[in-house]
Amino acid sequence: MSQSTLTNMKRVVQATLDGLNAWDLETIVAVRSQDFHFQVLPTSLGQTPKNMKEYRELWDTLLTPTFQQFKITPLNEIYDVGQKKATVYTTIEIVTAVGPFNYEMIQIYTLSGDGEKLTRLEEFFDSKVYLEVAATFGGGPQAK
Repeated sequence: MSQSTLTNMKRVVQATLDGLNAWDLETIVAVRSQDFHFQVLPTSLGQTPKNMKEYRELWDTLLTPTFQQFKITPLNEIYDVGQKKATVYTTIEIVTAVGPFNYEMIQIYTLSGDGEKLTRLEEFFDSKVYLEVAATFGGGPQAK
């Protein structure tokens, strides 16, 4: 059982990364549970958790209009089958109207019991660059 759960977990993580690199929201949400929640960390950035509907709104009204290019590169992946968690250390390259930004991020995935669905995604951002990017679009994610 744990081997198939691990396989499922790796598939969900890869689908999420592939969906982000293709900038394809439908690929991303296809592996998410109905009760999915998204959280930006650290909490000092002032972000509230977002459900699936709120995440779609964020994608459509802020992220897609702001990011002209986006690339996420996983550098290290850790899987804990017992806890149904995965942690991925990544680098991000984005281009906005004011120029390129490069930063680091840690994604913490919480998955369903069988590992087939993502129930929670926490993204811990390089706060300094996050705030620089947010300033390029009038506060952006800070605007909640």
